Amino acid sequence: MTLFIVIPGRSYLFDGVDPQKLLNGALAGEFPVVGYSSRGQPIVDFGRDIGVDASSGSATRYGTLHSGKNGAHIVPANPARSGVKP
Repeated sequence: MTLFIVIPGRSYLFDGVDPQKLLNGALAGEFPVVGYSSRGQPIVDFGRDIGVDASSGSATRYGTLHSGKNGAHIVPANPARSGVKP
């Protein structure tokens, strides 16, 4: 059993979701990019709920890919807030 702390107002992935598999799949083109955030980060449709979007508090199948010098991660996202129509 995996324990994690949910911080109010923060996005999180569901238990059992493997972020590395999602990232690998997104980079391999297995999941469609449906738009881009205001910072140019791709918003990906993973086809199933992956976590909770902090802005709405709702489950979402979308994630924004963040990358930088320290690696990459996926933030569950509400694509409507970025102007993407799911």
